[in-house]
Amino acid sequence: MNKSDFDKPLFGDVTKGRLILSKVKEVINLIEAVRARNLASRQDALITEFSQAGHNNKVELNLQFCRYLTQELPSGKRIVYIPTIGIPQSINCHNSQRLIEKIEDKEIDSIHLIYDDMSIRNSWLNHLEWLNKRLEIQTIKKQEFNTWFQNF
Repeated sequence: MNKSDFDKPLFGDVTKGRLILSKVKEVINLIEAVRARNLASRQDALITEFSQAGHNNKVELNLQFCRYLTQELPSGKRIVYIPTIGIPQSINCHNSQRLIEKIEDKEIDSIHLIYDDMSIRNSWLNHLEWLNKRLEIQTIKKQEFNTWFQNF
C-alpha cells in the first residue's frame, strides 16, 4: 500500500487511514479471486477422491460438463453425485434435484450430495444423517466413499 491509496483529507497517517474506494474494490476483487480458486480446488479434490474410491471398487463414474459425476446402472438409469463444498443443507438437496431434472436426459435412479466431513461438528453430521432418513436426496461423506461403493 502507498500513501496515495488512503483518503488524505480525513487521515494523515497511513497506519490509521481509510482506503480510497478504488483500492477497496481492488482488495475485494483479489479476495474474491482467492476464494473462487479455493472453492474450485476443494471441489476438484472432492471429485478426485470420490472418483478414486469408485475406481478402487471397480465402479465406473463419468464426470459431466457441469462438474458432477454420474454412474450408469444396468437398468439404463443413472445415479448422480454432486460435490458439495461445506455443510450440505436441505436447500442444496432441493436445488440439486431441480438442476438435475433440467439438464439430465436419462432417467435418474437417485441423487447424492458428496461432501468432506472433516471439521464438521457432530451436531451437523447427526442432522445430515437425520435428513438422509427423510429426504429423497441423500448425502455421502468423504469418510464413507469406499464403504458406499463396497455396499453398492
